[in-house]
Amino acid sequence: MTFNRVILVGRLARAPELQYTSKGTPMVRFNLAVSRPKQDEADFFVIRAFGKLAEVVDDYLTKGKLILVEGFLQSRRWQDDGGGWHSIVEVVARNVTFLEKKGQAKPAPQKVAPPEPIPEDDEPPF
Repeated sequence: MTFNRVILVGRLARAPELQYTSKGTPMVRFNLAVSRPKQDEADFFVIRAFGKLAEVVDDYLTKGKLILVEGFLQSRRWQDDGGGWHSIVEVVARNVTFLEKKGQAKPAPQKVAPPEPIPEDDEPPF
């Protein structure tokens, strides 16, 4: 039995970047900074979301917003134009929960509907 699930709470390290796959599916990428307990350090994760979830993230989230991301890890490998190989491990978001409203200091959870199925045969647009 295998299990691949990630739950992260952190702040957006930069604004989301909306792109479209070769088949026209909306895809958003953003970095999430997750603080380590009792340390002044953070880990940074690349998050991707697809479909309606990508559009909602692009419309409502900005740098510094506190969110909860539920998803799974996905590793990808690709070859650049010069023949060099690259690899990355990302979190593919299935659900994003906004933990604060605009101008509000205390968390106020707001759930976003689950995304459309992730296109398995699409290549990333970069």
